[in-house]
Amino acid sequence: MDEAERRPAVNGGPFVIVACVVERVLTEADEVRSLIRLVDGATVGFPAGLPAPEATIVEFPLVLQLASGDVTGEHQISIVVHRPDGSTAEPVGTVVQFDGAELGVFVEVELRLQVTEGLYWFQVMLDGERELTRVPLRIRYHRPQG
Repeated sequence: MDEAERRPAVNGGPFVIVACVVERVLTEADEVRSLIRLVDGATVGFPAGLPAPEATIVEFPLVLQLASGDVTGEHQISIVVHRPDGSTAEPVGTVVQFDGAELGVFVEVELRLQVTEGLYWFQVMLDGERELTRVPLRIRYHRPQG
């Protein structure tokens, strides 16, 4: 495949159909997926009388459904995590095959992050060059009264 064939079409795709953080993804026998509990925030609880934790680990899937549009061939989809302090994590991702038109791809990235309180942005990149979208997740700390 030559470079012109791999080049992402800017206005011709791929198109973002779904980009979100969920609690779970169910995949049925016929390959139809159900996204369970779409979330844009998470609350981390900690015991009364103790200081807020410096960081805690959270795990969740980030899912993408992309329609090819004019794009064909293999392309890299990567997720760049932007932390509340402005730093970024190493991108994670996968190679996908676009077959053109309405045909698309489903991507599920299992994220395991050490987080602190604040707003996180998950930047979805195509071939490391073009931003397709961003997905927010706000982490809140909660201390029970008592």
